[in-house]
Amino acid sequence: MEGGRAVTAPGTETGDRTAFLARLRERLAGGVPENLAHPLPPPLDGVPLVRSNRLDPSDIVGSFIRNAEATRAVVHDRTVADGHMPDDLLAELVERHVVRRAVVSREPEARHIGDRLQDLGVAADRIVPTSAEVLRGLGDGRVLPSNLVLITGPSRSGDIEQIMALGVHGPLVVEIALLRAG
Repeated sequence: MEGGRAVTAPGTETGDRTAFLARLRERLAGGVPENLAHPLPPPLDGVPLVRSNRLDPSDIVGSFIRNAEATRAVVHDRTVADGHMPDDLLAELVERHVVRRAVVSREPEARHIGDRLQDLGVAADRIVPTSAEVLRGLGDGRVLPSNLVLITGPSRSGDIEQIMALGVHGPLVVEIALLRAG
């Protein structure tokens, strides 16, 4: 014991947050030491060009569809005159997935969908403009947990026997409406 405090071996964590943060401050006070075995690369002159072997530059939309389908998303490729989600497709998705609640963004393109969802009886009082509003609604006067996750795609897990399984930790399906002007 030193000064009423237990002394531990260097690098040993005791659960004392104040002591832990003090050690971090002390280590970082002189800056981050150079790693001679793995030196940092020089700064870039501009934004690097990203190349993908899954992208056909002459067919961007086709590449998007192929890549989305490779992750097991379902793509509904439709030509529309007014830029709006086709009513029949929206109704089909609501019925197939038994949608009762939805989040609709404030984007002008999404307003039509929000109106149609209300017409289809999807929890009109629960439709909110942003995901932040979803989080506010979850609080309901209580303290929210320290970790909340909004999942936007099918979950994937290969933990068991290295066999890929979809929908284990989240949604089973993501459906994308690709609307082309026509």
